[in-house]
Amino acid sequence: MCRALFPHAQAAVGCRPGGVKALEAWASVLFKAAWYASEMGQYEVAKDIRTVTLEAKEVTLEAGYPNTLNGMNGVTLVIS
Repeated sequence: MCRALFPHAQAAVGCRPGGVKALEAWASVLFKAAWYASEMGQYEVAKDIRTVTLEAKEVTLEAGYPNTLNGMNGVTLVIS
């Protein structure tokens, strides 16, 4: 199922929505897409998606919030 949905998630990267709830949902989809890309060995794609996801989470959550920190950790894991 991930393989079938991944191209759609990639297309959604450039479609940042307005509004906090929509932004949270969008970031959640992108986070999962980044995980899938990483699992498939597409580390550069995963890094790019996680960076966008992190930016959205920083807007919707406090900087010290665990989900935001988890997102930062995900970006660093992909970069390493």
